[in-house]
Amino acid sequence: MAGYFHPTMAHPGTRLVMRIARVGVMAIAAVLLVALMRCSVTQAPVALPCTEAGDAVAVTLVRADHGWTTVAPVEAGRCYRVQAFGTWKDGGLEPCGADGQRPAGGSLFHGLLIAPYAPWFSLIGRVGPEGRPFLIGADRTWTAPASGLLTARANDVPGFTFNNRGALALLIRPHPGPTVP
Repeated sequence: MAGYFHPTMAHPGTRLVMRIARVGVMAIAAVLLVALMRCSVTQAPVALPCTEAGDAVAVTLVRADHGWTTVAPVEAGRCYRVQAFGTWKDGGLEPCGADGQRPAGGSLFHGLLIAPYAPWFSLIGRVGPEGRPFLIGADRTWTAPASGLLTARANDVPGFTFNNRGALALLIRPHPGPTVP
């Protein structure tokens, strides 16, 4: 077939560039979709924050039915702001945002959470695979305690992601001021 082109016929480097472009477009679309889903007649539209020119920005989708998701590389001692948009839910509980919830009867299992000191189904993060999990929530500015990959997930009982639904879009960017870790 003359003139027919399929992406699998492209050079491997070209396929990689096409895949990166597709992932970038999908990430932007996911952020916009989550922002649109949060808008309603009774709720004001959600404005995604803008950054200064030159800021390195990472946008990542963290699904509730997955474990740790890589967000971005961070540097020890550098200040970052992480914001989460969207809702997710655990089993039959009501949907919630990144700040999580205190489910009725949840105290029985609260001690089994990955981060029992943080609310149920809140957004938690860690730096590196051995890092101590910490609460991110809907909007947090913090100083990275170590260099490595920032990963995030829902604060749930380990191994119980099968009944989770929804996702949060995370926006991370450098922040100019010092913060408390």
